[in-house]
Formats: sequence, structure tokens, C-alpha cells
Amino acid sequence: MTHALTKVFDINEYLQEHAVFLATENNDNKQDKVLSFDLLVEKIRESLSEKYDDNKITDQQLADRQELEHQGALGVAKAENMLVSEIETLLREQNLLGVTYPDFYDSLAHGLFHEIYRFGTFHKWESYPDSPSAKIVGKEIWFKVDGSFKKQKEELKDDKQVEEIIRLLQIGNSGFKVNEANPQDEIVLENGVRVKVLIPPLSQTPTIVFRRFVVKNFSFQKQAHYGTIPVEDISFYESLSNLYLNTIIAGEVESGKSTFLKTVYGTRDKDRVAILIESSPETFLKRDFPDRLVHELYTDKNGDIHAIIRDVLRIDHDYVIVQEVRGIEAEGAISATERGTRGTLITYHITDPLNTSEQLAQHIVDAFPNRRMTSEMRRISKQLDLGITMETFENNQKKVTSVYEMCNDNEKDKAWINYLIKYDKQSDQWYYNPTISEQLKEKMSIYDQSLTDYVLNHLKKRSERYPITTNTYQEIHFKE
Repeated sequence: MTHALTKVFDINEYLQEHAVFLATENNDNKQDKVLSFDLLVEKIRESLSEKYDDNKITDQQLADRQELEHQGALGVAKAENMLVSEIETLLREQNLLGVTYPDFYDSLAHGLFHEIYRFGTFHKWESYPDSPSAKIVGKEIWFKVDGSFKKQKEELKDDKQVEEIIRLLQIGNSGFKVNEANPQDEIVLENGVRVKVLIPPLSQTPTIVFRRFVVKNFSFQKQAHYGTIPVEDISFYESLSNLYLNTIIAGEVESGKSTFLKTVYGTRDKDRVAILIESSPETFLKRDFPDRLVHELYTDKNGDIHAIIRDVLRIDHDYVIVQEVRGIEAEGAISATERGTRGTLITYHITDPLNTSEQLAQHIVDAFPNRRMTSEMRRISKQLDLGITMETFENNQKKVTSVYEMCNDNEKDKAWINYLIKYDKQSDQWYYNPTISEQLKEKMSIYDQSLTDYVLNHLKKRSERYPITTNTYQEIHFKE
């Protein structure tokens, strides 16, 4: 390899030649001028590029360097620490450790690392650990704080930096592709953050949406602390969770259903083995419950639930969890309830409890056109025991808005839902119905009589003070 003679880059010499500074009040005095952080970013970038020029190092050294920078760009902690340390050494050698940097970075070197290798100014989101969502819309940065999105004063430099962030997401995640032919895609990062990217022509400007779980303590005590359920119902939900009923938890995006599902899971016996089915890594049960045995299985982008169900049948387990039913997963969810186990947990974007069986049945019929809608609705009404709906209110307040049972009578060929709990927004109060179908009573009693007695007594006691005064019964009409 022939190495070209190249002058070694000296940042102090560059600054003296170009004299680019941020002005201060007394900008006539050169000693009162401060080096710009943005300028320093570009010059450190140039200095690192110069240091590792492929004409100066061996092919192996170049490959090692590229791998280190690749791992750093993906947010691998070990690589990040090495690169931050290298940048700090460079700053010390150039006597530049005193340069002012944005306060959402841990240090000057840490800020330079994120500007050069990661998402730059967007790192500020880490300063808002309770923010569940953030967006990059063109150059603009928005954080969801206290239930609403707030525009940040900081922006990305230009459209090129937005494109670079999208490129970083693509190189670190095989199968994630965004281009004109496929202008949207979504992934889950290693830290559990969900990312959705949209570009023109689908959106007016490149948009990146980030979502993350902000709840780390999965308990009904914590749910009550946040106001999701009343304090008086903590033991009720704990008992209900441990009766292992086939349950669907439903609500719109960011309504808290995934956190509630993890709370039910966390309340159950830790020695029970669960199988989690989802389209991509989002729930991270093993990460949040490291002392439990859970098998996390993923469908591909086409939702190949058939292969997953075959795998489920070969793995010893106690119950199945199907996260975010969007299509053919509905067949997997209902099939899971027919395999001789109980306690299936499902999350879904349902807004009206009465439509539960119809909407799930429609997904199955879409995937299996030879099946009949009515038959699938009967099947779903028979297999599901319980439904829980959730909504988000002002100030990002998430609440359980209803608990209902799914009832089925084979002889009369009818099905219905029966509300056990309803939340009223006007009074900010939950109301109760003590009347449970004999079918559900029997199913609960066979499993655990003492927990059943507690659930029934709690509903009776609460209904004496806060009874549901509207009709709790709604019939499900089978549709041909």
C-alpha cells in the first residue's frame, strides 16, 4: 500500500486561521470570545477521519475501526465508551476540554460522540425519562411531556442529518428498509424503543416517531399510584390475574394496555411458563422479569402465525401471550385458548367491547376466506372469558374504562357481554356490577374457590356504594 504524505490536522491552527467564534457582549476583546460547539463537532469529525485515513493504516486496522464505529452508531455501550474516551483524549491533547456544550450531554466528549456517531441533539430525549414518545419531523424535534407534544428549541442541522439518522437505523437492523417504493417501516431498538419512519411521498417531510415504555415497576400498586385503577381494586385485579382467565386487553395506541398486560403477567405465579408471540421484539418480558422462564417467539413481517403455533405445540408451557393482534395473529390467539391451557393474554386496538368477537373474527376470515364469519364469532365468544378496555385522558392519564365478561350459550346459540366495571369520566369514578354469569363463576370456582369468593365479594361490596345504573348486558349478534 502506498501512503500519500498528508499534513497532520491541528485544530488550534485551524481556529487561528479561520477565527470562527461565538460573539459575546464585548466582542472587541478576542479573549472574551468562546469556541462554538458546532464548529468543534465538525473539526473533531475531520480530525478522526484524518487519523484513520485508509492510506495511513492497514486493511485490518481499517476493518477494526469501521466495526468499532459501527457498534458505536448502534449504541453498543462498550463501543460508545471507547469512542468517548478517544474523543476526550483528543480534546485534552488540543486543550479544548473547556468548550461549552449543551447541558443534556454528560460531558463534552459525550456530546461530540452523539453528534458524530448517533442522533445528535435528539439525545436530549434521554433527559425526559417519563416522556413516552418523541418525534423528529423534518428538522424539528418534539417530545411528549405531560400528555402533549412540545416543540424543542433545539433542531437538527438540516435534512441531511435526518437522512443520516434514517441510514443509521437501516444499517443496524436487517430487514428494515425505507425508500420511495417502501416509504414507511418500523423496528424496535435493542433498548426496547419502538421506531416508525415515514418519508415522502407518504409524508410531506421525513418523520421519525419514537415510543418507549416509561413504567418499570409492574404492579397493581403502581397502577393505582398512577390512577389507572382505584386503590380499593388492587387486590381485586391481583385475584383476577391469578384466576388465569382468557383475557383481552384493548385500547388505542399509548393507552397503557401493554403495561397493564405486563402487570397481569408480573402478578401471576413466576414458576408458570409463558410463551409470548408478537411480530417483532417489543414486550421484552425476559428483560423485565429475568427470574422467569418465558419463550419469546416472533412472526415475520407477513405474520406467519402458522409456523409459530406449530412451535408453540412443541414447547412445554402454561399459557400464551399474544401481543398486538393486528391480523392473522387473531387465529394464533384463539388457537392458543383451545390447546388445553388457560390464562391466554391478548392485546388489541378495540374501542367498543361489543365488537370484540366481530373484529377478531374478521381478521381470521380475511386470512382464511373459506371460513364463516358467524362460526368464528361463536368460537371467539366461547373461548374468551374477560375483556379489559383502557383509554388515555387529559395530562396523559391512563385508566381502565371497563371490565366485562364474554358470555356464550351453546344451546340457545347466543352470546353477550356483561359489564362488571365501568368508568365514568364526568364523575371520575368506577362503578360495579356484582352479577356474574354462572358459566364464569363455575370456571373460576373450579380453578380456585377462595380467589373466586374474593372477586365476587369485592364486586358486591363496591356495587353497594357505586352500582352501575345503566344496562350491563349487551347481546352479540352473529353476522353471516
